[in-house]
Amino acid sequence: MRTYKLTIAYDGSRYQGWQRQSNTDKTIQGLLEQAASETAGYPLEVQGSGRTDGGVHAKGQTASVILRGKVQESEFLQNMNRLLPLDIRVIEMELVKNGFHARLSAVGKCYEYWIDISVRKEEGLVGNKMPLRYVAEMICDRIAACEVYKGKAYTSAAPLEYYEFTKKYITIHPETRALLERLLIMLKDRGEKETFRYLRELLKQGDY
Repeated sequence: MRTYKLTIAYDGSRYQGWQRQSNTDKTIQGLLEQAASETAGYPLEVQGSGRTDGGVHAKGQTASVILRGKVQESEFLQNMNRLLPLDIRVIEMELVKNGFHARLSAVGKCYEYWIDISVRKEEGLVGNKMPLRYVAEMICDRIAACEVYKGKAYTSAAPLEYYEFTKKYITIHPETRALLERLLIMLKDRGEKETFRYLRELLKQGDY
């Protein structure tokens, strides 16, 4: 058995995220596994360093795959890319020690932030308005992080308290900030159930 590390780049606009799903073939993992299995001639599982949501892109995501034996990396990579859509590319394939796992062996990840350089030089970095679904994800992330950090001391006020402590360091679009603060205050005052109900209604509308 031989373990290989894959470095992958993709435009996720047309796909339903990383993780394979039984109800669609439009996932990054699913398509990589199809291409790798066809190239190898037997079923393979491709492990990613982390999952991405639908529409999310990557320019250097790590994955790992275990083959039955050693292969010529450049040839295997070329065959995979021939089978993959043009917006998914394996850009590097490297033999690594057995036991390597793209997710479990990861020591760090690089995230993309919703910021840009303003057209007004004096403003410097400014926030881009985040799509609503990412604001919803951000709220869930803040709740989950505070539950971990606070443990039994967690209350629905904790995400707002943490935000108040850090907000001066956050570069964020004014409309996104206003929505985030409104949701965090609602969470503190009315709880998760009512906040999530409100979020679902917003998501149905599609914008804020």
